[in-house]
Amino acid sequence: MVLRHGAKVAILCALIMFFMPFVMVSCSEMDAEETYSGVELMVCSSEGDSLISAGEIDEDDLSPNIWLILACVLGIAALIVSFVKKAGFIPAALAAVSAILLIIFRASFVSYYNLEEFERYLEIKTQWGYILCLILMIIGAVLSCIPQKKN
Repeated sequence: MVLRHGAKVAILCALIMFFMPFVMVSCSEMDAEETYSGVELMVCSSEGDSLISAGEIDEDDLSPNIWLILACVLGIAALIVSFVKKAGFIPAALAAVSAILLIIFRASFVSYYNLEEFERYLEIKTQWGYILCLILMIIGAVLSCIPQKKN
């Protein structure tokens, strides 16, 4: 029973991490630096972005990140199913796929936002919100699939 609640808490905390810093992009040429949360990348919020105003990133290239949207939706689905369904393999699978989508997001960040031509000027760092989100989603998946003892 404790593990099932632990899985729910882990997935819920992972979903909260989408509001925390995910990626920091800095430009050595313009001495500009921007940090983006998962939600900002999902809804493509670019207000007050110094990299866009400096011309380093083209605003037309920005689009909502489908990998993050899918990861968040599957995380929400995993949380809902974990409350509704007693079988833990469905929320475990949803959380695991969400974690895989988070990895795809980070691996495809440069190509997704068409930053290949600026890659030598830009430094892209993964932030603590992304790392915790990924770890918590994996923990939620693992805890969801551990079989429960019946009393």
